[in-house]
Amino acid sequence: GWERLYRIFEEEGVTNCIWVFNPTGGSYPPCNWANYLNYMPPSEHVHMLGLTEYVSGHSGFPSFESIYTALEKQYMPFYGDYPWIIGEFACGTGDGTKLQQQATWVTNMFHCLASNKLPNIKAAIWFSANDYNSNGSISNEYELNQNNALLMKAFREGFALTH
Repeated sequence: GWERLYRIFEEEGVTNCIWVFNPTGGSYPPCNWANYLNYMPPSEHVHMLGLTEYVSGHSGFPSFESIYTALEKQYMPFYGDYPWIIGEFACGTGDGTKLQQQATWVTNMFHCLASNKLPNIKAAIWFSANDYNSNGSISNEYELNQNNALLMKAFREGFALTH
């Protein structure tokens, strides 16, 4: 799998590619064989560690700092020498009514990143899409929607912090 593809890229002379190992925050399904350590490619074939966690808003709003501090503690012994990227993450609105909680979560996220409390994290990618029910209705809104004034304000102010 990974090693074969890496060798093909090398053979073809590809030099503008970054290889990111992006395990999930937990083992899915929850059993020993699904543990992320079982799937780590050889270290010479990995350039960055990817992280992925979501806050749905359906069962509260654990802070960005607490989520990624826990992942840092979990991953640091194995991946501490790599730069880290959050390959995808988002905080949803739960049932669609928790817009203020979502905006506050984003504001706190930017404060955490600006304070350099998690120095291994070098970049982050917001998952700007929604989860849908089988009937087509939104079950969780993660999208960076221009009509969500609170979220847009939190992002504008947050980006200003990180410059």
